[in-house]
Amino acid sequence: MRGDVKLPAFYRIRALSELGNVTWFTLRKLLRECGVRRVRAGRKVLIPTAELATKVPLLYQGLQVVESARRRREERNRRS
Repeated sequence: MRGDVKLPAFYRIRALSELGNVTWFTLRKLLRECGVRRVRAGRKVLIPTAELATKVPLLYQGLQVVESARRRREERNRRS
């Protein structure tokens, strides 16, 4: 992967669960066991990206790959 990919500061737990193809409940349980802190904003549950980078590095690396691929796809679509 070329350089660092800029990721959002927070991810919604449902978006992360869709990326990982697991239920949000399962992901919430796994993140809790890893000691990842959650932030609530009304009904939304947000996960700080910095927490993922330090406490769940494999998930963080996966997010970088997915985000990089998404941006490359957008670049190709803009050129077409």
